[in-house]
Amino acid sequence: MLDPATFYFFDRTDRLNVDQGYIFRGIQFLGVASATGIVVTPTCDLHNAEAKDLSVVVVLPVVPLWVFAWHLARRERGDPWLEIERKIDWAKLSNAGKDRICGHLHELIKGNQNGVHYLPPANGLGDSFVPFDNPIGVPITNFPALEFVAGLRAPYREYLSARFCSYYLRVGTADFSKEDRREIAGSCLGNTDR
Repeated sequence: MLDPATFYFFDRTDRLNVDQGYIFRGIQFLGVASATGIVVTPTCDLHNAEAKDLSVVVVLPVVPLWVFAWHLARRERGDPWLEIERKIDWAKLSNAGKDRICGHLHELIKGNQNGVHYLPPANGLGDSFVPFDNPIGVPITNFPALEFVAGLRAPYREYLSARFCSYYLRVGTADFSKEDRREIAGSCLGNTDR
């Protein structure tokens, strides 16, 4: 079997200190002093950082997959105080609950879960996911001191970027009232009484 990490990731070889899709360890996220994160600031902005006066880079947390499974198990058991543990006690879950958790994990890995992105293991980083709901800004001057883990290869870097953007993109248009829709439909049919 081929190692997915060889298709997804590369070791840093270019001249940049930071680039889109780079994964770093040592970032402070929500009180965790040495968390792992992935850069989502576009490459074009990072390449022209001085010209664009870019001082902060947008980073998303990279979280171990077992944490995602733990949250699902906690929800299935209806126990908000379930202790964080690496191994889920499957015996305490119903068969239907187990099936739902496995289904959620399969959908996450396939890329069908909105708001999260799956990453296979690489360079000491186990199966992970990237939640889109907690982006943070990291000063660009901090990156030389951070530990580089891996970089996403194209097209996986672009895929993550597109999913992140679509998570926040919302195109809104004016909504038509029920009466307006009737009037428009009636005028199309040549009858304004509908």
